[in-house]
Amino acid sequence: MVLNYGFTDGIYNGSYFSLLSIYPILQPDKEMGIVGGTGLFRLARGYAIVHTYQLNATTGDAIDGYNVVVDPESESSGAIAKATQAQDSEWAERVETGSEVITTLQFYFHDTLSGPNPSAIRIAKTLQPYNSSTQFGELVMIDDPLTVGLDPSSKIVGRGRGMYGSTGQTDSLLILVFNYQFSDGIYNGSSFNVHSICPMLRPDKELSIVGGTGLFRLARGYAIVHTFSLDPITGDTIDGYNVTIITNV
Repeated sequence: MVLNYGFTDGIYNGSYFSLLSIYPILQPDKEMGIVGGTGLFRLARGYAIVHTYQLNATTGDAIDGYNVVVDPESESSGAIAKATQAQDSEWAERVETGSEVITTLQFYFHDTLSGPNPSAIRIAKTLQPYNSSTQFGELVMIDDPLTVGLDPSSKIVGRGRGMYGSTGQTDSLLILVFNYQFSDGIYNGSSFNVHSICPMLRPDKELSIVGGTGLFRLARGYAIVHTFSLDPITGDTIDGYNVTIITNV
């Protein structure tokens, strides 16, 4: 299961946690892993114990009860006075704070569905008749360039690959499952993963980082994303990313 749980009540309004796990559907009790979150669940790790109270074998309709334990962690509070800092490139910076490394990245993500050479293509839509202004159920596969500047012709430092789908029946929400792999400097070959809900029409979004490879091995963190350009006709988008990643030394 690749799910995101967003809340609308009390202090948790607008906060999400992300779940990525195998789901043995016929077992009455299941345990699933929580791999990240946003808002009050930023950098979250935890688990959900799920009990199936009702399962219709014909329709597949189910009612599950969740008991969830979430351990949100704040960013490292290591002594900044003892931190060692390295300016690795114009778009990335690493700071060591004892047992952890905090990496900050700034780049631009170009998602292009139009033209003769799109970087994103629609791969699926719902088969059943469904009238939805949000294109609920539609899936898009991407191989998008990551650049140092807002201009699409600026230096490419990596690629964003994966898929997103419309997951809101009435709201313009996307579920993102992305891998961001870099090709510049010491980050060449390193990548981090995002699994998060993206409220598409908001100019600013927070996405949860749930792992990585290379210099981002065992990564946890978050990305603050600002939409600079969104074409309502084609869906072409340019987003700016400010990313904070925490890894072990």
